[in-house]
Amino acid sequence: MKKLAERFEQLAQMLAQFFSGLSVIVIALLGLILLVRIGLELKVLVGLSLKLDAANNFYLIMDKIVAFFILFEFFAMIISALKNKGHVSITLLMGLGLTALLRNLLIIHDDYLDIISRHYLKRGGYLVVSGRNGYLSALRSPR
Repeated sequence: MKKLAERFEQLAQMLAQFFSGLSVIVIALLGLILLVRIGLELKVLVGLSLKLDAANNFYLIMDKIVAFFILFEFFAMIISALKNKGHVSITLLMGLGLTALLRNLLIIHDDYLDIISRHYLKRGGYLVVSGRNGYLSALRSPR
């Protein structure tokens, strides 16, 4: 019975090593695919920026910039996973969350003040808007 348990443990260890190696290979392939996709997005973005009517294509250019940075964030996460044997650090994930928030504010750029105030006020803070350009500062309410 003890030999069977040891044999099962060896088999489980071999399978774990196989799947670990397979996941690294799949992550590396995904990284290569993303690298090619980033290059294609960058090529389209440069082409759109150099056109004479770039001002008319503002929203299309912004869309391509957002797509480029989303792909770049995924690529950064894949690099981090490859460096750390499949693990991604919490600081990288927090940074990705912050850039996702900023990207959302860029996409919905007309109502950024409304978006910030609505979400921030729900969490117990208040906003101060001052100046000619609508300078925005967020302050926590005293508890």
